Amino acid sequence: MVHHTPYILGLDLGSSSLGWAAISLDRPGGEPNSIIKAGVRIFEAGVEGDIEQGRDASRAVVRRQARQPRRQQWRRQHRKQKLFRLLQQFGLLPPSDGAESATRKAVLDQLDSELAQKHLSNGDHDAAQKLPYRLRDLAVSGPITPFELGRALYHLGQRRGYLSNRKSQGDDDDQGVVVSQIGELDDEKGPLTIGSHFSRNVDPHVQRIRRRYTGRSQYHDEFEKIREVQSPHHSLSESDWKKIHDAIYFQRPLKSQKHLIGRCELEPQGRKWKYRRCPLALNVAQEFRLLQKVNDLRVTTGDRTNSPLSEDERAKLIEALRIQGDLSWAAVKKLLKLPAKDKTKFSLEEWDTKGIVGHRTNAKMIAVFGDRWAEMPQEQRDAITLDVVHYRKPEALKKRAMSAWGLSEEAAELLTKTHPEDDHASHSRQA
Repeated sequence: MVHHTPYILGLDLGSSSLGWAAISLDRPGGEPNSIIKAGVRIFEAGVEGDIEQGRDASRAVVRRQARQPRRQQWRRQHRKQKLFRLLQQFGLLPPSDGAESATRKAVLDQLDSELAQKHLSNGDHDAAQKLPYRLRDLAVSGPITPFELGRALYHLGQRRGYLSNRKSQGDDDDQGVVVSQIGELDDEKGPLTIGSHFSRNVDPHVQRIRRRYTGRSQYHDEFEKIREVQSPHHSLSESDWKKIHDAIYFQRPLKSQKHLIGRCELEPQGRKWKYRRCPLALNVAQEFRLLQKVNDLRVTTGDRTNSPLSEDERAKLIEALRIQGDLSWAAVKKLLKLPAKDKTKFSLEEWDTKGIVGHRTNAKMIAVFGDRWAEMPQEQRDAITLDVVHYRKPEALKKRAMSAWGLSEEAAELLTKTHPEDDHASHSRQA
């Protein structure tokens, strides 16, 4: 018979290493008596950053961040080429052999030189810097020549402004700065179009025009004003104007990623999972998480050791979390009238030092709808929540909030700045 030494294999799995040890036993199932062999394998982690603190990032981030500007640059150049050819087709720009960047620059430089002789006095350097804005100002004031109109429209395609996207992944503070400065510019220009304002009221020696944040809607309004004034004086049909508008303002929609949403493992269907995971912002997911946290909570005080909440404490905490959203541990202790500071410890406090997670959707929506939110049927609240999660354009969401849900303009504006959790729970709605 072959004699086998009883042993235990121990493994230590790390993010960038694997340690192992084979320990012999004095008998099967007995006590360890010696180390047979041990070692460690060290390898490079698949991510960068502080893995232990959860601040790791994929190594592909740098490559992805470099690829995105390349795509944006290509799309910008493609859009300018399309607009340039379209304006040439309608006789609004001089003809050329191609529409490449160098060709466009040569054509536009020659046209600007001719237009400067017509509209600017010799040596007026300040006015020369603002020539395209001067043409845009003339375009909303009265009839102009086809080439002047084409140059003004092409400039709109070069400077078409910031388009807000509610689902953007950018920093909220940065988004706030952009939106606030666009609002300040609206107040500053008054009834003028943005091109007229820059042409008449902005001194480039005092403040650079290009250093201002401008909004896409401001350029839309100017285009419509130009169209209104110039339509009677040029042989452009409604279809022609629409083609020009689309060439300037076309925005590629983001590709849907809903096929990447995981499926619930508690609802099988044959060999596959049947239902997609539930959006985390919906009431059923918020309630599930809230109740799970409260049920898992254990408290230790002077006369209690790792004990669950009483029925009265549980009811009070659930009611507060449903209305107020997240609560700090200090607020929980105050609500339940427990000893403060070091005299009371919660079991979850070790993992989440900030507090306990509540019904975040209710807390955000109550701030907008007020008491009406609690009076609505749950189906209507879920429908509104999904709309707020999925709408990308603030203007469209604001319009729907006022027409469909009866919100005031101020409340609708606040709703566009409300962002429920755009993630998914671990299970489906059915589970």
